Amino acid sequence: MPAATANSPSAARDAAVLTDMYNSMGGANWPMNEWPSKWKMEAPETVCSWHNVTCNTDGRVIEVDLYYMEAVVGTLPNTLVDLSELKRLRLKGNPNLSGTIPEKIGKLKNLEELILGRDRVSGTIPHSLYGLEKLDTLYLKQNFMSGTLSEAIGNLKNLDTLDIRESKFYGLLPKAISTLARLRKLNIEDNAWRGFLPIPPGGLEECRLSDMKFTSTTYEERVATPIKTGYGESNAQFFCPLPTYVPPACRENLYCTTEPSMADAMNDCTVLYDMYLGMGGPNWEEEGSGKRIKWSHGEDPANCCAWEGVHCRHLDKRVFNVDLRGITGMEGTLPPSIGELGKLEGLHMKGTPSISGTIPEEIGLLSKLTTLEVGRDLVSGTIPFSLYGLVNLQELYLKQNKMSGTISEAIGALKQLNKLDLMESKFSGELPASISTLRKLQQFNVEDNAWRGFLPALPEGIHTCEISDKRFGIEKSYEKEQRQTVPRGADWDDLDSKFKCPLPDNLPKACQNTAFCVTDPVPGRVSAKPEPKEKFGMGLMTGLLAMLGVMVVLGVVLFVMRKTILRLTVTEAGRFGPKGTKSDSFNPSTRTSSGTVKKPDSSWISKSEPNDAVVDVNDCRD
Repeated sequence: MPAATANSPSAARDAAVLTDMYNSMGGANWPMNEWPSKWKMEAPETVCSWHNVTCNTDGRVIEVDLYYMEAVVGTLPNTLVDLSELKRLRLKGNPNLSGTIPEKIGKLKNLEELILGRDRVSGTIPHSLYGLEKLDTLYLKQNFMSGTLSEAIGNLKNLDTLDIRESKFYGLLPKAISTLARLRKLNIEDNAWRGFLPIPPGGLEECRLSDMKFTSTTYEERVATPIKTGYGESNAQFFCPLPTYVPPACRENLYCTTEPSMADAMNDCTVLYDMYLGMGGPNWEEEGSGKRIKWSHGEDPANCCAWEGVHCRHLDKRVFNVDLRGITGMEGTLPPSIGELGKLEGLHMKGTPSISGTIPEEIGLLSKLTTLEVGRDLVSGTIPFSLYGLVNLQELYLKQNKMSGTISEAIGALKQLNKLDLMESKFSGELPASISTLRKLQQFNVEDNAWRGFLPALPEGIHTCEISDKRFGIEKSYEKEQRQTVPRGADWDDLDSKFKCPLPDNLPKACQNTAFCVTDPVPGRVSAKPEPKEKFGMGLMTGLLAMLGVMVVLGVVLFVMRKTILRLTVTEAGRFGPKGTKSDSFNPSTRTSSGTVKKPDSSWISKSEPNDAVVDVNDCRD
């Protein structure tokens, strides 16, 4: 493939992007006359000679540097992400630059520096930015950006500098910061951080975590001692205790603000507040009544027990239930930090139509969770495998959403499950056989999913059951095997179950009215797996029959060989005298006094039975 030139299609696209920047960012007012080389819109082929534009040897733009230009007015164009070879974008100190960072900035796979600060840029950090694996400098200082930092920041393994000071970021600092081994500069002061401080990377040389400095107290004195005053809403309020060790560069400006005994409860509230702000909280309303749902943070970070839909334990103020059913205006995704609500037992989010994204893998950290309701929404993806570790889960509701994939055999670990509702989603594949082991299951609703394969035996305690969206009257009863082994016609769609025949013959009564199969019966297929008690009885019966068979065979053998055995018994007995000594009459040959050998008398052999075998008594020697 020939190398690109200044006139190549790729270079021409780069010039088109810079033209978009010029038009979107007030280029007509730029001080072109002060620059050695103007941006010549009429000559895009000269892009590599434009002021503060750098190209590589192939004529592709790799750097754009527009520092401190008051004449820059407007927003970054979305086409910026088409500069596929761009390594450095430097736009610091443009006070009239506004708008947001393009959502698809993650397309700039070669980007190493993003310097965008001291301006009016707002919005949140696009999630795609966390995919820029070559990024070593992220500078978003002194602007109007807000939101939280994602745990996905851990993907930026080459990050050397993170500077987001004096902005409007808030919430929990991601634990993944601890994994950024190459980080040398961490400057995040003057943002509303809350929660526990993760351990900063050990190689930090420059570190600003708050805007306060301490000279009269050691870090060891401040680890668990809350500071009472001196911080504001926009300052860090890290919970006590702080990490026992932080790099020396971080120690001078670190403090904590809570009593250690209340730190976990405060952290719960911080998680919920991050969730509120990240999921459109100011727009939340109660469906039907139009009542506003407002979660206020305020100076006291542990006030969430009074929030609508939040329930706390009495003694330790830990959140144990969150009920957000039927909230309109909720949008965005369930944050991974939900996994930090260590005492959460119930999460109810049914009927929140605008939430999307996926259920985070961190859901598996909620070891006390008994109820998970996420349905009637736009949530997609698959069931996180970690969910199957929630051994206390009793109710799992994932109805009417965009979720897909299969159900793992690991569902058999949810021994407390009594309600499983997956209706009207996009699940597929075989229903796992381990469902039959869920002895506490009472509600089993799985209709309108693309199930295939054999329907497993189901727990006998099920009393509410929807296998498919088809209904059958008594004229096609399940008990008469009219639907257990007889394939149904083709009046189904792709989201209907297509179970193979035969169906289980011990299917619970509640499930029979909606069950059918669509194939000819598979030869040799047993229609239902026996229950454990039935297995024991069948095993016992099999064992007895086997023993009886062995006894019959042994009896036949003994009957056939009866005469031979009798002959051997009589012959052996004749060898011994009355006192147990050997009898000469038995010896096959006896020596006389002269030393000659006397032949044995064979007259004892019956001549009336010529077909009987003659036993060679030499074979009977000891």
